[in-house]
Amino acid sequence: MMVAAGAILLSAFLLFLVQPLMGRLITPWFGGSAAVWTACLAFFQTALVAGYGYAALSLRLLSPGLQRLLHLGLLAASLFFLPILPGAAHKPTDSHDPLWEIVLLLLTSAGLPYMLLASTGPLAQAWLAGTGRLPWRLFALSNAASIAALLAYPFAVEPWLPLHVQALAWSAFYGLAALMVGALAWWTRRPREHPVSSLPAHTHDEANEESRNRAAWLLLAALPTAMLVATTEYLTRDVAPIPLLWIPPLALYLLSLVVWFDGRLPFHRLFWSFAATAAVLVMARVMTLVRFRFETTVLVPLFLAGLLTLCLYCHGELARRRPATQRLGAFYFTMALGGALGGLSVALVAPLVLDAHYDLAIVLAATSMPLALGAGTFGRPLLKTAGLACAVLALAAGLYGVRHVYRADRDGLVSQQRNFYGTLHVVDLDKRTPEHRRELHHGIILHSLQYLAPERRYEPTIYYQPESAVGLAMAMLPDRPRRIGVIGLGAGTVAAYGRPGDDIVFYEIDPAVERIARRDFTFLADSKAAITIVPGDARLSLEREPSRRYDLLILDAFSGNAPPLHLLTVEAFATYIRHVAPDGLIAVQVSHKFLTFDPLVLAAVDALGWAGAPVVDEGMSEWVVAARDRARLQVPPLGRALKPVTTADVRPWVDDFIDILRLPWR
Repeated sequence: MMVAAGAILLSAFLLFLVQPLMGRLITPWFGGSAAVWTACLAFFQTALVAGYGYAALSLRLLSPGLQRLLHLGLLAASLFFLPILPGAAHKPTDSHDPLWEIVLLLLTSAGLPYMLLASTGPLAQAWLAGTGRLPWRLFALSNAASIAALLAYPFAVEPWLPLHVQALAWSAFYGLAALMVGALAWWTRRPREHPVSSLPAHTHDEANEESRNRAAWLLLAALPTAMLVATTEYLTRDVAPIPLLWIPPLALYLLSLVVWFDGRLPFHRLFWSFAATAAVLVMARVMTLVRFRFETTVLVPLFLAGLLTLCLYCHGELARRRPATQRLGAFYFTMALGGALGGLSVALVAPLVLDAHYDLAIVLAATSMPLALGAGTFGRPLLKTAGLACAVLALAAGLYGVRHVYRADRDGLVSQQRNFYGTLHVVDLDKRTPEHRRELHHGIILHSLQYLAPERRYEPTIYYQPESAVGLAMAMLPDRPRRIGVIGLGAGTVAAYGRPGDDIVFYEIDPAVERIARRDFTFLADSKAAITIVPGDARLSLEREPSRRYDLLILDAFSGNAPPLHLLTVEAFATYIRHVAPDGLIAVQVSHKFLTFDPLVLAAVDALGWAGAPVVDEGMSEWVVAARDRARLQVPPLGRALKPVTTADVRPWVDDFIDILRLPWR
């Protein structure tokens, strides 16, 4: 039993440790977007289906001896995929939708090891059942190990180990897990005459009842995963877009499996039906209230608690329907298939068919289906009516959320579109007044603004107005034709500063942003400068280009309301410096609702021998401006707007080591 527990626990630990690790490794290549993590979640859920499917087919079609030989042979072959460091050949070279590039990268880097780790649980439990032992508790323990891995990564792994060491250590422990599975295969090679799989299960035992249950298994597995992906995307996109928030939702999802499959706690269906309905009502209402839009201390715990409650209901119903152990493989495969369908519906299908982020509201409405499914199994009419009432309330609350998302900003809506990088919408406000303006929003974040009155359409606005750090830096540039680089296009507001002979180069990863800037705004068309737009990730583009010798390089790339972390490392700034003229300036927007980035940026430029200082901005943003010589920063008007800040004990980020936990919170 100890050998089985060790193999299953280590496999489960590695199975979920690799998810944040691979996310951290590849996110910088695809713009640092929260959608990269959503794509990783969907891929790993699908790979879980492949692993469980392989286990189910192996258990059904092969003899116990052939099962072991095949599995050990595949484990040996998977060692050739180690270490799991993605190759540079997978770095994207353009700005098209990168979803399938991410899938291919993950498949070739960690696909086979991950699939085999996923299959180890059901195979080992089936082998153990063949020796006369009940395996259900091992399923709960494996999920506990998965939770431990998710919690260990941000607190015990990422803050202490560079990325390449993390990948090498994971690969070494994978080799150990393969050896332990081999030992388990040898130890369980001789099953008993009357294994536990021939005994009746404590729930539904008949084969025809299992067939009727397959659809229920599928639904009860799909809804929690869809809720997991939708909630994670909502929190990391609009509430607090930081990678740390990738971890808690997945940990809570796994915790709900541990609670019921451990088998020690009773599942009171009526109570959990009421609790799940209450969670849907509260989440649907709060997501529509503007006053809570940036209240992280309210939204994060509330939505995490709601996610846990809904997962506890669905997984409780799922555990209640688990079959006899001889049908273990089919049960796990159906669970994984349902989970993959739920995750893919949000990560892949929703961006293709929906023009805004209706995902969470739709999933809240869909909770009516498992609630109705549970209500149908109540024997007493009064309880059945109460259960159906819960389903109706959940459906109404979810549809209320969908209606709110649809109606938001519909007054004055100019255009709206959604792709891998998020939802962009353009609105006209204050029509027929001197303040008539057009705004570009990414999710709930205002990114650009242009006044539409003829006498005001040329004004640089909000983050780039003349009193801003960018405006002050522009005033310091020479009178000759200037070269200006801008990371992050938005509506192209910086082009309003263009003069005849100037060259302004924008770097933009989202092709939809360029279409909107050219179609719905006039900054680019009105500019007197020569405008160039380079598609793709700015850092990768700059790494490939020869030095452009910019007089001013502006970093204003945001994912939600957070700067992509890979643009703030020492190596990133070394690339920027290579592209700046000897007397040039670098301006970095560091605005964030919750975190303080300016000491980090200052530490990075200081590590490269440059001087930097935060700028007191009279606009809506916070900036750090850097130059080769501190005397360059002291020149008015910029010099009068600088503010002191200490970078003592601040460790700059490098590509191989980013520790967001040590960033100061506001």
